[in-house]
Amino acid sequence: MSDQKVSKKEQVRWENFMLQAEATSWSRFYNFLMFTSILILAWATLFQQSGRDDFVLGAISILGLVSGIACSVLCGNSRRYQTF
Repeated sequence: MSDQKVSKKEQVRWENFMLQAEATSWSRFYNFLMFTSILILAWATLFQQSGRDDFVLGAISILGLVSGIACSVLCGNSRRYQTF
């Protein structure tokens, strides 16, 4: 391996890049939690109704499951390369 010197300017650039990537990752997670909260609220509201439709409740549940898997994959990929 060769010894490579990194300039202070480039080091600051990479630190800023990593901080931005971290903020983006947390923002995605926050958006996922808000979406999940809305799904839970919609599901609970429909569940309390006397003439509820089980198909709609199942569809909301499946949507929550699929969005959870998608968030896991997308957030995991963005966090994989963030090492300080």
